[in-house]
Amino acid sequence: MTLTDAGRAQMTAAWGLDIGRRAVKACALRKVRDTVELSTVDVVEMDAPADALTDQAIQEFQRRAVATLIQRHGLHEPTAVAIPGHVTFSKVIRVQAADPDRLARNMRFEAQHNIPFPISEVVWDYHPLTVGTPEIEVNLYAAKKEQVLRLLAWLEDAGLDVASVQIAPLALWNYVRFDLDLRGGHLLLDIGSDNTDLIVADGDRTWIRNMPIAGNAVTKALMQQFQVSFAEAEALKIKAGTSQDAQKIFNVMKPVLKDLMSEVDRSLAYYKSSVPNAEFQKVILLGNAMKLVGLRSFVEETLKAKTVKLVNLNRLQYGTALDMEAVRNQLPGLGVALGLALQGVGMAGTPVNLLPEESRAERVLRRKRPWYAAAAAVLLAASAGLAYEAQSSSKAFDGSKGRLEAGVADYAKVADELKRASDLAPLRREIGALADLGLGREAVLDLWGALLAMAPAANADPNEKNEGRKAWILSLDLGWPDGSPAARGARVPANGGAARPRGIVWRLAGAVVWRENEGETRAFIEQTVVPRIVAHPSGLGKRAKLGPGVGVAKLSPGAEPVKAGEKARFYRFQVEGEVSETDLRAFVQARTAPPLAGSSAVPVPPVTASVPRKKG
Repeated sequence: MTLTDAGRAQMTAAWGLDIGRRAVKACALRKVRDTVELSTVDVVEMDAPADALTDQAIQEFQRRAVATLIQRHGLHEPTAVAIPGHVTFSKVIRVQAADPDRLARNMRFEAQHNIPFPISEVVWDYHPLTVGTPEIEVNLYAAKKEQVLRLLAWLEDAGLDVASVQIAPLALWNYVRFDLDLRGGHLLLDIGSDNTDLIVADGDRTWIRNMPIAGNAVTKALMQQFQVSFAEAEALKIKAGTSQDAQKIFNVMKPVLKDLMSEVDRSLAYYKSSVPNAEFQKVILLGNAMKLVGLRSFVEETLKAKTVKLVNLNRLQYGTALDMEAVRNQLPGLGVALGLALQGVGMAGTPVNLLPEESRAERVLRRKRPWYAAAAAVLLAASAGLAYEAQSSSKAFDGSKGRLEAGVADYAKVADELKRASDLAPLRREIGALADLGLGREAVLDLWGALLAMAPAANADPNEKNEGRKAWILSLDLGWPDGSPAARGARVPANGGAARPRGIVWRLAGAVVWRENEGETRAFIEQTVVPRIVAHPSGLGKRAKLGPGVGVAKLSPGAEPVKAGEKARFYRFQVEGEVSETDLRAFVQARTAPPLAGSSAVPVPPVTASVPRKKG
């Protein structure tokens, strides 16, 4: 679910935590007047050979590394973390131009249509790219919720306040765009240990491609050529620039790098096929693999473009306690962590946040708990004061009475404030509204699902083995009363607003397999299928009626044997209906009532019809 602008609150200090398979990198930024200062940098690296590691060993290293960073620096400020680009989904889509609030409501509908997973199984966010009429471009991003929650679980157990979950390539682009103040089109090539990210940054539009050719592939090529261990090959790679065998080492690397550049070329060709006028001014090289001897010139020669290697901070300021030389040496690999921290202080150009709703709600509650405790302390103090006054001497009764009344008033005020603070109903309504943002505008999808549930899905006679009867849906068409199809952009509001057409016309085509005669098939359709649709609890099928051609047009003689010498026959049927504007709005309102606010949706149970059998 996407965050509102309120969920993207800016902080004055934040941590960015890049959790990799070989190293965990942390950067802290803080706002100092009109500048952003890098106050802390720390990197915890794994010392075991990469070729000997299991996933379990890597996870254990990551946990230990985060614990080490917390021990060293506290990490009390809000923290932004990243998930790898290769486990996420991204797409540029075109939507109808709208103000920000309306766009936020409409994007849930677009997310359901464009994300290739059930919307309940993902967390998603979006970033508008262009402003125009009548359509705008929007970048849509998503990740599997289960994977994000698994990451958050152990980070929060460690004591971190995770404020945002960003996609690693976008965090990298946020850092580069901010620190270099870039305009126009650029390519970012981030060569890591296991994967290489290509980020096509064309204005605000970003296109991400992940390639499984990276630094470890070069190391393995050196292992094979020189018959050395992984650690020895890694040392060869790092020290190649000062080695007497530098050219020989690069010749071994070259086939791997050529494969990588071929993948980059193919990716750019694909991108330019959809954006023909795309032009790129520079290739920005990132990742520790950029220290490889000869790599920069090889990339320039292959891509025919000027390359830029980051060797210093520009707009970001160095903190006074930093070892600037050490930071410059680490800089090619710090891009993700720096981009995450920039997002934490509100300076990210693409502030995508894949933090799940339940985690966001838990953060809200955690922030309010200290306030609850303070209110309870005030209440106890007021109670103690009242008890003291009640035990005062009768000689001081007149003076005590005034203080007693004041204490009662204070007590009532604090009790009322505590009650309001403890009342989670407003928060529940807020979370419910976030959780169901835009659902009131999905009448077409809801109607579709309800109609599919109305029809018989399977109807078998359990007493007659292999003699079951089946009916299924062939097609379902929706349209407006004027005959035009039901466009996905036209929606019936759940809040009483005006609808475009007055109702929706639907037409359901199905088929029945029957093995006796056409008359009994027609009777089954008329007496079982249609009545079940009419009686469906949603009320959407109450105007259903048989369309023309029921039981007449045969699909084809089947090849499914029923008894010796017999073959099944298939019959089409068609049911038509129209849902009035009033019924449709009532259905949508019932479906979109926020569940946390205590409302319930109209049930849409699946229907199983049993088929009458010919007697005798």
